[in-house]
Amino acid sequence: MDAPEDTIRDLPPGLTRDCLAPWAQLEVRLDGGVALCCARPPIGNLKSQSLKELVNGEAARELRSQLLNGAADSYCRQCLLAPATTPEALRARVTWVLRNVK
Repeated sequence: MDAPEDTIRDLPPGLTRDCLAPWAQLEVRLDGGVALCCARPPIGNLKSQSLKELVNGEAARELRSQLLNGAADSYCRQCLLAPATTPEALRARVTWVLRNVK
């Protein structure tokens, strides 16, 4: 039996999430874990790395790259917080935000 349409969360091929979270926010958890989205596991921990190292590190860069290139990981593909969009539209939005938000 097929799942009802409103429970299907996976992104269609070629799309990404319209999500600015990895560029605009972070969450520091009680144990020192740092996540770039409230719906994702931490990318590292402040007990072992600085905040600068975490937000500019490999895990953060990889997440951003995956979103921008339409290769979202399983957390982003299944996300209910952000709608689907094209990688081109997300790149344009991220570019605008990085240039205009101070």
